[in-house]
Amino acid sequence: MVMAGMASRRLVARPLTDPGLTRRLVLLERRGATLSPAAEVLKGMLVDTLRSPALPAAG
Repeated sequence: MVMAGMASRRLVARPLTDPGLTRRLVLLERRGATLSPAAEVLKGMLVDTLRSPALPAAG
């Protein structure tokens, strides 16, 4: 997700295979408040990523 669209010869992304670590992610919004455009984009990316099926582990 983060590396999409980033071109670099020095920076490499490697998927974690069986990382053995999980975290609960909570997204809070204030009732009646609006998010900034950047926060809306981030929220959309998180929701889309978390709703999509997990990628298969690299073998």
